[in-house]
Amino acid sequence: MIFRRSGAILFAFILFILTLGLIPPVGRMLLEHYAFKPGVIQAIAGSQTPVAFQGLIFQEKALTSSDILPVYGSSEFSAESEFHPTKLFYGKPDGFVPFLIGRGGSQSLIHVLSLAAQGDALHNKKVVVILSLQWFETGGISSQYLMQNISPLQTYQILFDPNLSAGIKQQLSKRLLEFPEVVKKYPILAQNLAYHARKESSKQPIQILVNAAGRVEWWGLQVRDLYNTATFIPLVSKNAIAQNAVNPVPKAPDWTNLREKAEKQGRQSTDNNSWGILDSYYSQYIEPSLNQKAGSQRQERLYPSQEYQDLQLLMQVLQEQKAEAMFVIVPVNGFWYDYTGFSRQEREAYYTRIKKMIEQNGFESADFSQHEYDRYFLQDIMHLGWKGWLEVDQAMDQFYHQRT
Repeated sequence: MIFRRSGAILFAFILFILTLGLIPPVGRMLLEHYAFKPGVIQAIAGSQTPVAFQGLIFQEKALTSSDILPVYGSSEFSAESEFHPTKLFYGKPDGFVPFLIGRGGSQSLIHVLSLAAQGDALHNKKVVVILSLQWFETGGISSQYLMQNISPLQTYQILFDPNLSAGIKQQLSKRLLEFPEVVKKYPILAQNLAYHARKESSKQPIQILVNAAGRVEWWGLQVRDLYNTATFIPLVSKNAIAQNAVNPVPKAPDWTNLREKAEKQGRQSTDNNSWGILDSYYSQYIEPSLNQKAGSQRQERLYPSQEYQDLQLLMQVLQEQKAEAMFVIVPVNGFWYDYTGFSRQEREAYYTRIKKMIEQNGFESADFSQHEYDRYFLQDIMHLGWKGWLEVDQAMDQFYHQRT
């Protein structure tokens, strides 16, 4: 009787595991057929929803859609104006929309997770990565930022992808294990990371159990991603979907006229200070502590930093998947950084170092480092502004349309 009951429980457990493993592929087929109507993925391109940022499905759809250019960045996405890419390219006026992936605290390591998790979907695809100087301060990404932005789903996807090299998995695993306060939240994942970091044989009994437990957790996370995706799509504006479902004759923006408008708006929006900083930002973050900021960054350095190794790992992922990438080098507000004492020589060395890395790895760069003293290029001390977004928009437009 006891054996019979134990057998029934074991059978039920196995049936549950098999069912859990079948839900993701079946759910994806249903989503593809019933939810992803023309225009849906394009309509959410600027939403910056965590469902896309920390999930798999929306990013895969973005990478496999010919009229979408995936753009990986961080807090600059929140610096909006009419020249923000989600507004300038709304409705695909020039044949595509940028799909924004990232938020504040998204640095190279976070983008490694997003991109490596896409595997073959990344093959021969064009992507844009926007770099920020602040990432490369001593220490690289903080535990807080990693905690906020890490995706266990994407991490498992990488570890269990048979087509991704063991070298990438090992480097990523070692790096993530340098943040014990983060990975301890995911004990099964941490064990799988430890095995990949050491490249231990998967034939050991304990690893077989850990691997199996990880796969079950991975399936569960995929089911959650399916649920989040399925519940988010009905919230998308039907008008936005309809507008993005059509394919208008591409028409390049009038960049000359737009530059005049950007200059004018920048001037009108920064009339309470001489730094070229957005009025509201200046009043809230700068003016109250202006005197204390003078010379406060004299000791800041941009080398060495772990961020360079994280960026190199990101480039390795792109190379392995034969992706085409354009890296955008964003400047800082030179007037402000001079005031705080952040060495101009240190900044210029960073720009040179980053551009060399990009070129040596065979990628394209959109280098705007010469705009440090260009008023209204930035909205504040580091985020793209009216003129800055416009220049990045044009670089993305050219990158998308260039033939390879």
